[in-house]
Amino acid sequence: MRRKPAKRAERAPDEAREGEAPPGRTQELEAPAGLAAGIAHDICNQLTVVTGYCDVLLAAEKTDAAARALLEEIRRAAQRAAELAKQIMEYGGEHAS
Repeated sequence: MRRKPAKRAERAPDEAREGEAPPGRTQELEAPAGLAAGIAHDICNQLTVVTGYCDVLLAAEKTDAAARALLEEIRRAAQRAAELAKQIMEYGGEHAS
């Protein structure tokens, strides 16, 4: 004989449904994700400054080949870091621009 599932009123108040996070647990998980997204947003802003200065220096006619190579590497690294920061922002529910 199959047992009927408990009605919502029959469940203990702190008992979660199968596949659901326990009450309050969702908020516990959302807070760190939101904090991480905010920090990632700030990091992304700083990386925009780094890439901007690289662009200015790369556009300068007096930048020699060795410095240009280093600036291009810095710019690529900043772009990779910005992509990671954007992924963190998306995970935290913040829209990356």
